[in-house]
Amino acid sequence: MNMRITVVGAGLQGASIAQGLMKRANICPKQIQFIEQTGKMLGTWEKAHDNVGMSLFGNPQLSRLDSVRIGYDDGNQYPVTTKGFTKFISQLADFCKAYKEKFKAIIPAVVVGVNPNAVTLHDGEKITHDVVILATGPHSGGINYPEWFFTLKQQARDFNIPILHSLDILAPVQPEIKPEHSHFIVVGSGANALNMVSSLIEQHGKTVTLVVRKPLEENPLAEQSSFVSPFFTPDGYKGNCALSKFQAEDTPENAKSVAIQKNVPRGLTRFFLEQCQQWQEEGKLNIIVEPKYQLGIDTKQGKVCLNNEIYADGLIVSTGFKMDFQNSPLYKKIIEENQLATHTDGLAVVNEHLRWLHKDGTQSNIFVTGHLAAHQLGPNAVNAVGAALARDAIASDPVFQQQANQAGQQLNKVA
Repeated sequence: MNMRITVVGAGLQGASIAQGLMKRANICPKQIQFIEQTGKMLGTWEKAHDNVGMSLFGNPQLSRLDSVRIGYDDGNQYPVTTKGFTKFISQLADFCKAYKEKFKAIIPAVVVGVNPNAVTLHDGEKITHDVVILATGPHSGGINYPEWFFTLKQQARDFNIPILHSLDILAPVQPEIKPEHSHFIVVGSGANALNMVSSLIEQHGKTVTLVVRKPLEENPLAEQSSFVSPFFTPDGYKGNCALSKFQAEDTPENAKSVAIQKNVPRGLTRFFLEQCQQWQEEGKLNIIVEPKYQLGIDTKQGKVCLNNEIYADGLIVSTGFKMDFQNSPLYKKIIEENQLATHTDGLAVVNEHLRWLHKDGTQSNIFVTGHLAAHQLGPNAVNAVGAALARDAIASDPVFQQQANQAGQQLNKVA
């Protein structure tokens, strides 16, 4: 049987899943069709990289990608260092380039419904399938805009002041960061906020005022608990020690201390703190700790102002994604119509192969990746490590392995 596979999303997660199915389950590319808003493999990732460089966001020391090892198609495993991360991405990019014309289709559309037999597109067209894999990325719940964001953005238009959300880098239209914009205010202390600080300073030559609610030393990169904890050696920061699901194979024997308890809050890395200190000494960065800040537009100067004291040529707000899948119209519809089980936080109840389970415990033909699969994959679900883990978990599902065995038997008969 030529199984029909629909992958919703052709980003890091979706492309990795397709690569795994072809490599580990002998799935033919003509069996795989993508539904991707950009109409392009790795389109969102490429757009983000082209717009702001994503220099620090791709650094595993910040985004915790050095907590496990990734297996590559050459049969080896490499620590997820900057070099290993770059290799993972470059291999995936090469894969997409080589096979983008060989897949059954890459449909530029928005999905509005999923049932056991078909995916419904925004224009009402139904794309039939035997299996569907949801790889819609961490932004499925939408960007979390502050209530005042669009009002301020509207006021700023008359003065050509760029008012951005850090995740607007994913949007089709980008306000230009012009050379005359010398100083920016960045609000937030998460991974995207820190990436914006790095990009503005290192790639655009700007100075930055970073506004945080707590000192950086106390602010977590994410609210959820993590299975990873930083460890230090006499030589300084050496990465993260992976706990529970993610067992590091290269923990140095001379580590002074390694946290062993689970659910350790995921904190800022020493790497970035040291970088911030250097930028402060160079006069490129000013950090303001202010739980209750006020932002406005100074019409006389044509600048954005913070607490009527600090003036800047632009503002970047980083309040992250809405991870509320329970209130996402698409996922709410999918869950209700397919009677799918969810945890109290709205994330999917899945088996070890990331197959979404029905409320009665039976298996659906819907697989999930990314944040939706976090209860199975852990805190690395949304990054490159999660993509690799999801790839292996889904490709090892019996329904795909059965086809792999059948393909092998047919080859033996021919031989």
